[in-house]
Amino acid sequence: MMRGVRHKRKPSTAFSSLRSWRRFTARMWVVGGALLALAACGDDGADVSQATETKIKRAEENSPTQIATAEDNGKEYAYSPIGKRDPFRSYFIDLAEQSADSADERKILPTEEYELDQYRLTALVTGTSQPRAMVEDPQNRGHVLRVGTRLGKNGGRVARITNRGITVVEEVTSPSGERVKVSIPINLPDPKADAFAIDK
Repeated sequence: MMRGVRHKRKPSTAFSSLRSWRRFTARMWVVGGALLALAACGDDGADVSQATETKIKRAEENSPTQIATAEDNGKEYAYSPIGKRDPFRSYFIDLAEQSADSADERKILPTEEYELDQYRLTALVTGTSQPRAMVEDPQNRGHVLRVGTRLGKNGGRVARITNRGITVVEEVTSPSGERVKVSIPINLPDPKADAFAIDK
């Protein structure tokens, strides 16, 4: 015998390689799955449809309308809207009324005690992500404002803070009865004008 010389085996005739074996098993799985699917779709489908029909009939027999008519013994049903929400009324109108009621009940802030023109703008901090402003009321108390802070008796809100002043937006009622938003600018006092007034 000679060592080191390998003899090739002859491949089997049914499956000549591993690749053909894998193909064969994959095909067998597909065929087996198809056979199972066909077996499941046999005559049992008719039984399933009959079972669903009987369930539907039972549900119709026990429906609330059937029970209500059986209990009423021939009485007519009359709808009563008492205590029920109007289905045609907008939900947003209800929300607006609720917010108006809550606005009446909320606490008045110190920045809402005086009219808007009675506050004097004294300082601005800008150039940051959250600019701030400072106002003084008639009693010389300082109040720090941010965007969105209420200012004045008319429910105005600070809408903008710039390096020149602030802008307050108030809602007023127009002569036609509509609510209109009005922007009111409040600027820093000019230091030159104040110095000129003191010299006189």
